[in-house]
Amino acid sequence: MAAPEKVEQLISMGYIESEAEQALDIAGGDLEQAVGFLMLSSSDRGGFTGESTQAAASKQADAFSDYYDKMPPPSQPTTSNLKPPPQYSTPPPRPPAKNSNNLKKPPLQSQPPPPAPVEDTFDALKISGMDFVPGNEIPQRGFGNISVPHMTSFRSTVSDITDMDGMRMSSSIRDDSGGGVDDKKVMELVEMGYPMDEAEQALKVSDGDLDQAVGFLLLEKESRQAFMGDVMDSCQIGSPDPKSQTDGDARERANQFLREEEERERLQQEQIELMRKKEQDILVSGHNHHHHTHEKATKTRPSYTNYQTSVNPTNKNVPKMVVTNQGAYDDGSRPFCTCIAARNFLNGGMVNSTYLNSIVKEGHSLSQRAGTTDEYNVGKVLMRFGRTGDLGLISSTVKVGAFEAENIQGDGSLRRLLANVRNEQLTGWEVVVMEVKNSSFCICLPPKGSANKFWLMDLVGRPEFRTEGAYARVHVSLLQLEESLEYIMKIKGRKMGIEKLDFKLFVVKKFQR
Repeated sequence: MAAPEKVEQLISMGYIESEAEQALDIAGGDLEQAVGFLMLSSSDRGGFTGESTQAAASKQADAFSDYYDKMPPPSQPTTSNLKPPPQYSTPPPRPPAKNSNNLKKPPLQSQPPPPAPVEDTFDALKISGMDFVPGNEIPQRGFGNISVPHMTSFRSTVSDITDMDGMRMSSSIRDDSGGGVDDKKVMELVEMGYPMDEAEQALKVSDGDLDQAVGFLLLEKESRQAFMGDVMDSCQIGSPDPKSQTDGDARERANQFLREEEERERLQQEQIELMRKKEQDILVSGHNHHHHTHEKATKTRPSYTNYQTSVNPTNKNVPKMVVTNQGAYDDGSRPFCTCIAARNFLNGGMVNSTYLNSIVKEGHSLSQRAGTTDEYNVGKVLMRFGRTGDLGLISSTVKVGAFEAENIQGDGSLRRLLANVRNEQLTGWEVVVMEVKNSSFCICLPPKGSANKFWLMDLVGRPEFRTEGAYARVHVSLLQLEESLEYIMKIKGRKMGIEKLDFKLFVVKKFQR
């Protein structure tokens, strides 16, 4: 028969009276061994139930010798130094009456994560020095789920138990104040690659909502801190405790923060789209806004006689374009429009649709003043109007060449002649008017060594470039500009059935009175 005072001590620790008596009988009245027996799972106790003798208790003591060596030295369980039972916010339920036939095991908690070995586990518990809530379960290996009823409650954060493989897993022990998080959700986030502390923080912020916790972890650290700051600022004096707020309130805060993030992204996207639209007018870093009076001579002028392309034929290098739906009214006004374009470009300005439309209108007006009795080409336009206030554009250099698709780098080829013009270029922009049959183009070469682009202005629509009216085509290199002109001439020669197209290059300057 077990001593009544020892039975009462075990009952005060939270055990059922019948189990306390059984444990004391098996342990031969030894209180420490009785506690060790009660810490076994029900399956492990089965091996001892038939041996309610002192011999069985001795056999049990040997099994627990290593276990007690690693435990912190306990105080002797006498009536003088026994710790009082833990204080709960609500008293624990009383055990059923003695010899009751309807005893039920307390419900087990949810399946814990993979257990750690006993030795490593209790070494970790010794190091942590924490007190645990009675009745909670610590995942162990070999002894099942061992309850720890003789330890006091704790108010610390969740501890980590080190597994034998070096992995870290969260114990199922939680603060009895109700502020814990679900272990399964924590482990799911850890398996996704997030640190344990960040996973627990995210679940606390999202009130246990796994999807919102993942969204919180995907934020940058600054955004997390901003969100946490908003939450802390909302906890004013007299406001309800954040822990007592409903799940709907927390979810609404998280959703509001995510909506603000989406709004910021939307505004950034709108800004990008606006810049893309502006490229229709501004183009390539805004180099179409030029002032020639401020151009400076470069100390080193690279030679373009022998050049190689540094531009790969990819979509990223496709020339930009400014287009308008209005082009030269007729073939007779084309050379006038091209000469007006050359003069206006030398005067500086912003190349956009309005700029091109004004060139077409002014060129048509000049062709009307010239009359229809003579057929004008670029040379005649420069000769008649170059030294007048109507145009004010002259050409001191004329180069003659021919285009052949099979010989694009010969002596009289477009590439060779434009390379010569580039080598002879001094300071500022160089503008060249090119004439091929009844077509004419305005070619604008930027100052050497500058970051400006190579321009091609054509005052009629080109189906090959999908334009209905005048357009300006911007290139990142001289070679890219030459390829655009060669493509136009190749299509033109194919339509006319001519393999060789003669052309002229007029290097023009503003006329100074």
